[in-house]
Amino acid sequence: DVYKRQSYHGVKADNAYDMQARWTGVPARYFVEHIGYPDVLRGESTGSVDYSLDRDDPGTLKGKGSFKVAEGRFSADFLLAQFQEHLENDVASLPPSLRFSRFEADVALERDRVETPRIELVSEGISMTGAGHFIRDGDMDYTLHLSVTPEAAQRIEALSEVLNVAVSYTHLTL
Repeated sequence: DVYKRQSYHGVKADNAYDMQARWTGVPARYFVEHIGYPDVLRGESTGSVDYSLDRDDPGTLKGKGSFKVAEGRFSADFLLAQFQEHLENDVASLPPSLRFSRFEADVALERDRVETPRIELVSEGISMTGAGHFIRDGDMDYTLHLSVTPEAAQRIEALSEVLNVAVSYTHLTL
């Protein structure tokens, strides 16, 4: 059994739940579906979460966790829709999905706010670290550090036009 629920306590009359879970090798899409997002992330997930919630009041969500997704992909369509106002019009060269070898994050949940004090993404030619938070169906505030190899930067038109890609690694702060 790859999904190992450590403990689960529910009070049906109050519709309140406490859960501690640990898992290995579970498709990430199940977790994405569970929190009500579209099909944005694929890959095998390993991690843990401890949280409590009164289902009658989503403002009671409180918890923490961490997870890793290996050999996955993000939906570029979803990411472009989220960041459309901040991107140039010339992003049509992006593939329909963005593949990665590893994506890791620590999370803290409080009401509708999701803190991510540590994010790390590793893919061929690009790596990213960062931290920040987002409000569910609201604002995002992240500091991201992006490292791009010259070969990858040359394949991304928007980067190759503005960066000197002759250096061994190009570092950006977004």
